[in-house]
Amino acid sequence: MIMPKSEKLLTLYSEDKPLFHKYNIEQEIEEINCRKIRLPRGGSIVIEQTEALVAIDVNSGKFKEECDPEETAFKTNLKAAKEIARQIRLRDLGGVIVIDFIDMRTESHIHAIEKVITDAMKRDKARTKMLKMSKFGTIELTRQRIRSSLRDVLFEECKFCGGTGYAKTVESLCLNAMRDLKFAIHSPQIAKIEIMANPAVANYLQNQKRKQMIEIEESYNKKIHIFSTANHEFGKIDIRYLNQKDEPVMI
Repeated sequence: MIMPKSEKLLTLYSEDKPLFHKYNIEQEIEEINCRKIRLPRGGSIVIEQTEALVAIDVNSGKFKEECDPEETAFKTNLKAAKEIARQIRLRDLGGVIVIDFIDMRTESHIHAIEKVITDAMKRDKARTKMLKMSKFGTIELTRQRIRSSLRDVLFEECKFCGGTGYAKTVESLCLNAMRDLKFAIHSPQIAKIEIMANPAVANYLQNQKRKQMIEIEESYNKKIHIFSTANHEFGKIDIRYLNQKDEPVMI
């Protein structure tokens, strides 16, 4: 036994329902990975991890408990500050962290938010340094990187968007393909063109771009064949240029 002094704290769990499901631990784990965290009775925080820093934004949302905007901002920021400190530890966020709170003017409110963050970080094993809230309503802090963040452990970079969170639309992909075709079509060596793409992209080329494809075939006396492959990477269109002997032509 690793910690014999803690033996009395252990209790054998013998129910059929998995322990993590009984106490909603699985749901808590899933929520750790969410970009947006909703606060009780309105408001939310958004956590964005980048190469340079971690940006955390506080939004008031539909929080309307107080008519006074200053009081509303303070109460939302107070709830957000407690949750942000918790999320930083849960996600094991490190490096530079910038928190953008809702603007407040009252000094006592500003100091109260700073104190909440400071007190919460005292329980953190990682070394943390925090600056006072700036006139723009942001708090900057640095937290020691002890290990990789939870996101880096559980996820890998998206192969389609390269980690940006955005991928080109079908229309944009097809426009790129059409530009490549028009650039290469003038070569006298090319007799046939084969286009391999994801079904969504192939369908767009065969329908929305059908007229342009026919015009290219008739104007330049070339044959264009479009192949739809279910497992083809969405953001990639492969174009092969062939001569009369079906040999590849380099462009």
